[in-house]
Order: sequence, then structure tokens, then C-alpha cells
Amino acid sequence: MNYNEFFGMSHEPFIADLLIKELMDLPGLRGAKERIQFSSRNGGVCLMTGDVGLGKSTTLRASANRSSREQSKQLSKNLFC
Repeated sequence: MNYNEFFGMSHEPFIADLLIKELMDLPGLRGAKERIQFSSRNGGVCLMTGDVGLGKSTTLRASANRSSREQSKQLSKNLFC
């Protein structure tokens, strides 16, 4: 039995291009999105750090409501470089 069957999942949760609408709206994600959007609106700088796989790129995509990794790469170049 794999973890999808064990936990009763209907689809693979650990894909690279998870749709933003499929993210669980957790308080930590909401807070991070608000801080990123605030920095972007006010010409500020926002730095996210963390271990591999913690969701930094996904959080960035969610804050900009971007659906793909390529769009988030472009966004991060525009916002932070």
C-alpha cells in the first residue's frame, strides 16, 4: 500500500506544479503572502530563506497567484533583482 492509498488521497500531493487553488489556506501561508504582497506594493525587499522543500517557491507563486514555476521564476527576478 502506498501513502496515497493509506491516507485516502485522490491525487498526488507532491507534484512540482501544484495548482495554487489546491493549496491549503493555512495561517502561515496567508501571513507570508501578505508580507510578500506588502513588500511588492511598497517597493520593498522581501527575503525568504529555508531548507529545501519547505515551500518557498510555492509561497511566492501563491502570493502572486501564479500557476507555474516558470512564472514564479520570472516574478522573483522582477521583484527581487
